[in-house]
Amino acid sequence: MYKCVHEEVFFHIQRLDSLCVPWKIGDTIFIGDIKNQFFGMYDTFPITEMDTIENILNEYVIFARETLFEEVRQNYFPELPSRQKCIWLIPPNNEQITFWLNALKCPDGKYQILKLECSGKVFFANEKYLKNTLGNFNLIRGNAFNYWSGHDADETYLGIECLFNGFVNVVDILKDGPHQTL
Repeated sequence: MYKCVHEEVFFHIQRLDSLCVPWKIGDTIFIGDIKNQFFGMYDTFPITEMDTIENILNEYVIFARETLFEEVRQNYFPELPSRQKCIWLIPPNNEQITFWLNALKCPDGKYQILKLECSGKVFFANEKYLKNTLGNFNLIRGNAFNYWSGHDADETYLGIECLFNGFVNVVDILKDGPHQTL
C-alpha cells in the first residue's frame, strides 16, 4: 500500500559511519534520485583479509535479492519508491523504533534517530518477504511481487517497512533513543 503524504511526521535511523554525512536539524533533503547508503555500499564494497567467505557470500545474496526486487518493481510497480534510492522511515511509535534499532543491530553511538517531516510517496511493505532469499530466482521474484503488491502490509504491524521518496525536513534528533517522548 502506498500513499502521498504532506509534512507527515516519521522517524529514521541514520547510521553514522564513514559513508554517512550526518543530517542536522533544519536540513531539507530530496530522496529518490541517487542510490541510498544501503545500496550504494555495493559500489565500493570493501573486502578485507578479515572477511570470511560466508560473510562475502551473504552480501552477494543480499545484492542478488535487491537486484531481483528492483527488477520486479520496475516491471510491475514503477510508481513505487525504489529500494535502491529510497529512505526507510519508521511510523511515530516507540515500539517501532525499538524494533528497528534491534533489527538493524546499531551499535551505541553509531546512529542517530531523526524526526522528519515528510512530503512525497510512502510505501508500506511486509519485511517478511525479504527473509527467504535462498532458492531459485523465480522464488525470490515471487516474494518480490508479494512485497511490492503490499500483501500483508498492515501499517500497525511491528516491523513494517516504510519506503519513501520525496522531501524530508529534519525537525529533531533524538539523542537518547526511543524512550523520549515522540
